[in-house]
Amino acid sequence: MLCLIKLDGIYKNCFKTLMLTLLTLCMLAGRGNAIKCFKCAVTIEKIYSYAKNATSFTPLCSKFDESDEYIVECPYSTMCLKTISTLYLQNNQQQTTATRGCAPQKDTKQVFNNGQWHQEHSVQEVYEEGCGQFTDNKISGPVKTHCYCRGNLCNASNHLHHVSLFATTLMTSLLIRFFVEFSEFKIYQRTFALKLKLS
Repeated sequence: MLCLIKLDGIYKNCFKTLMLTLLTLCMLAGRGNAIKCFKCAVTIEKIYSYAKNATSFTPLCSKFDESDEYIVECPYSTMCLKTISTLYLQNNQQQTTATRGCAPQKDTKQVFNNGQWHQEHSVQEVYEEGCGQFTDNKISGPVKTHCYCRGNLCNASNHLHHVSLFATTLMTSLLIRFFVEFSEFKIYQRTFALKLKLS
């Protein structure tokens, strides 16, 4: 049932405001979980995990189809990465390859505590959203474009790194709307209370 508050002859729909607030809170809560990114490589990579006692394979980017096989969790990243490498060949030809994965933000330090050395991991915020180019070897090396983005699975393709900007804009709009409606509610409440006193 909709929550309708009658103030000075005007009905205010607080159900809409409540739903917008809950949506905003859900978006904020989701930011605390590990980000998920697409991961793929130029060649199949084998990675052995001692913790899981199993070998995992990184699938090929040349067969990338955004399926679950390509999704990984990134506990030590807050961003996803897509790297496009372009090698310029003779006769004005070029070869382009792409890789995807978690942005390398993990910082590991050796810490001495209680008479023992152990590793402490932290996440470093060292990248800005967007793309930048650099060349390994200025004479013959490939030109690499690194694109960093925030938001789950934002490294699918070139146009998707703007998804997080949309989410941020939506969240900001919802918050502004909530505060505007809340302010209007307070104004109507004061006006109604004042009319009650006068009558």
